[in-house]
Amino acid sequence: MRRHILPATAALALLLVGATTGCSSAPQLDRTDCGPALHEGSLSNSVKVEGKAGSVPKVTVPKGVSIDDSQRTIASHTGDSTTVARDGALLSINMQAIDAETGQTVHQSQRMGTENPSEFVLLKKGSGIPALTDGLRCTAPGDRVVVAMEPKESAQLLEQSGAKSGGSVVFIVDVLAVRNTGNVASPGTLPSGFPAVTNLDSGRPGIVLPPQAAPKSTKVATRIEGDGLRVTADNNVIAQVLTVDWDGQEQNNTWTTGPVGLGNEAQMSQSGVTFRKELTGLRVGSQVVIMEPQASGKATVSVVDILAAG
Repeated sequence: MRRHILPATAALALLLVGATTGCSSAPQLDRTDCGPALHEGSLSNSVKVEGKAGSVPKVTVPKGVSIDDSQRTIASHTGDSTTVARDGALLSINMQAIDAETGQTVHQSQRMGTENPSEFVLLKKGSGIPALTDGLRCTAPGDRVVVAMEPKESAQLLEQSGAKSGGSVVFIVDVLAVRNTGNVASPGTLPSGFPAVTNLDSGRPGIVLPPQAAPKSTKVATRIEGDGLRVTADNNVIAQVLTVDWDGQEQNNTWTTGPVGLGNEAQMSQSGVTFRKELTGLRVGSQVVIMEPQASGKATVSVVDILAAG
């Protein structure tokens, strides 16, 4: 089953509010310090969307509305999350893309209409389609958003789908989870024999190896407990990974290249991600330290930050 991670090339996102019950108040979503790059406009405002994030949308796109600039409108928001997507955030989404001229769907996530994400979007400046990246800023889990993309940016997607270019593409995006990659929760203590792990303000980890022989069996310890969904064997996991060998030489560092898909357990032989099984059962948002022996007699140490799963 295919999963996609989009470095903001074809996807979107959204927002939400808390609710008040009796005499107590749930935490309220506050986006006042996060300025969206796109605003409401004639096309995004006139698209009619029935249903909330996680349900099958019924969409009506008006005819004859032309735009010069891309636009964003929040169609609905629900839930109690207070997390707002900022630069560098990874969003778990489902979406539908519609040709505004014909009303035909030109792309739809495999699990659109459910709360299980099919696609992932990284908010990174300078990457992907600017209108989509901008449309995702300052959104939150539970949002359903309408993004109307101006014709020039829409042309490539329309041509790829076999449609006639010249009009706009309208995206309906359900934001199911947001993970701001720079956030670091309070870490726990690692067991004796594990390396010391530190984190910069950006969230990027550092590893200090212990003065002892390399382990002869795989050892795993959770340094930070996440609060997201629990990873299953069938989930595609998106993560940041830092791996060094027992001499301290860096072998892999996605903090310099961007989050990577680690696949599911069935894909381990093809992906080469030997530690994928160790992530099953952990929660999204967790940071885990994995020591693995190698054929050379040495070992590698990987610090894995689980950003999303679906």
